[in-house]
Amino acid sequence: MALDRPEGADDITPDDVGEMADSYDVGAIVSEGELVVLVDSRQRKTMSRVKAGGSSHTHWGTIRHDDLIGIGYGQQVLSSKKKPYRVFKATLSEFIYAMPRGAQVIYPKDLAQILFNLDLFPGAKVLESGVGSGALSTSLVRAGALVDGVELREEFATIAMKNLRSLVAPELWSKYQIRMGNAYEDDLGSGYDRAVLDLPEPWRALEGVRSAISQTGILCCFVTNITQLMELHEALPRSGFTLVTSSETLEREWYLNGRIARPQHRMTAHSGFITTARVAPSRKKGSDLPTLEEASVIAKANGLIVAGCEELS
Repeated sequence: MALDRPEGADDITPDDVGEMADSYDVGAIVSEGELVVLVDSRQRKTMSRVKAGGSSHTHWGTIRHDDLIGIGYGQQVLSSKKKPYRVFKATLSEFIYAMPRGAQVIYPKDLAQILFNLDLFPGAKVLESGVGSGALSTSLVRAGALVDGVELREEFATIAMKNLRSLVAPELWSKYQIRMGNAYEDDLGSGYDRAVLDLPEPWRALEGVRSAISQTGILCCFVTNITQLMELHEALPRSGFTLVTSSETLEREWYLNGRIARPQHRMTAHSGFITTARVAPSRKKGSDLPTLEEASVIAKANGLIVAGCEELS
């Protein structure tokens, strides 16, 4: 489905709280400041921020925002060409596909997997580096996390903050902070429950991340190509991580019409690799037993097959 970029998204600033306050109400009535999706009979979508006196330009004419304000979600309005459009509240997934961006965003199919792999819980303290355009940051905050972002480029930090504040309720803004810094070199702090990296060379940040997260911590890294993935896999055990797994998520819609059912000709295929790892327990003082990683190296060197971590524990 085509989804047009939100109108006015680039103009959202922290000072827009008063104007946008109603956009986070759970009510079923369209209010000024809300982000809506207009859907025509061909299921084409146009996203807009509703403003009194404003309008949205669609494939089939213009829709006046004054005609939207006060109507119920799910109801229809007519465009200037008398074509019907149904109005819905925009979801986070829809916003991510059309959000203003500086860096490439992580798409919903990967975001969902990352959130689940991190085993998030309400109030989890998350360290994020490489905030990009804020898609992951917004998803983490919406899932109940307290997020500290580390970003090298100021323009990316600005875009990420604006995007998050355009879709997250003002009372949640304090749960997200960005500090300018270099995750490869800076002290990343401590006391985090989870960490997530979307960096070109995440292996360079592993030592700092390992110090920053707790003994029960979980790390997720997002990389786009196989050479990055191989480098990361070699570095994780050396930096104190274990139970390393990598996957990619493929998403394919189906066309269904009556008794016709077939895969869509296009699909969202490879976008990146998601690598998840757990903090490796430290060896007990005075113990001669090898760690899981050491046992794996020994087994491989001797031509043995490591069947599972439970056999090494």
